[in-house]
Amino acid sequence: VRFQCKDTLARYLEEQLAELGTQYDHDWFLDLLDLSRDFKKDEEPWNEELFTPVVADRIKQALMECKVLDPAVGSGAYLLGMLTEMLRLRQLCHMVRAKEFVDRGSTKFYEWKRDIIRNSLYGVDINPQAVSICHLRLWLAMIVDQDRDAASPLPNLDFQVTTGDSLRDSIGGHRIFVPPGQKGQATLWAKT
Repeated sequence: VRFQCKDTLARYLEEQLAELGTQYDHDWFLDLLDLSRDFKKDEEPWNEELFTPVVADRIKQALMECKVLDPAVGSGAYLLGMLTEMLRLRQLCHMVRAKEFVDRGSTKFYEWKRDIIRNSLYGVDINPQAVSICHLRLWLAMIVDQDRDAASPLPNLDFQVTTGDSLRDSIGGHRIFVPPGQKGQATLWAKT
């Protein structure tokens, strides 16, 4: 799962930052996502001529626009893997721009995690129990970094991860795509 998440995210960012030059290639992003490097302690963990505040802003913007869908989400391993990789990049971008490392457990780290889960991670599974387990795992991932004294309600994840059949193009019994020969686009809210 970790390999798939790193590879997919690196390819996505390579496409999003293509106009900045060929030096920002797949391997460069894979190097940033290398968890064996301790960016917090290294004196010069990256090439400062390449990883500038402008590049950090572009990566941050690309991450904010990124939408990840797992069409067979199961217990959510892929979504949690993407959450880890996206958080890693947010930490690095913040470090390049603000010259400070944001640790797990901080309010800012929790806000990043909440925003990624709420705006970037989506999943569908035919098994309602798997969807419930995925919800639970995402909520637990958020709770770990939430400040107990300033706890806020957890977001409703029903629209992020839902029960449906990705192979038959339906969610909650409603067809998502228009059958061949029909005009218009069906929506989940067409039947109330």
